[in-house]
Amino acid sequence: MNRSEQDANDRIAANVLTVPEAARRLAIKADTICRWIYREKIPAFKLGGQWRLNLKIVEQLKSKP
Repeated sequence: MNRSEQDANDRIAANVLTVPEAARRLAIKADTICRWIYREKIPAFKLGGQWRLNLKIVEQLKSKP
């Protein structure tokens, strides 16, 4: 992997969260995040067999009343 590919991967990794990370940021259980993913209430994608969530979307949820 060359330097530009590594830089691109680092930028992507900085903008995605795992389910446990998202749960901690939102102060809810990881099971709730998984339920939202399966019910398509929050967008997510699989990477390496694990769900990932966009950091910006999680932060938007955090700011909702």
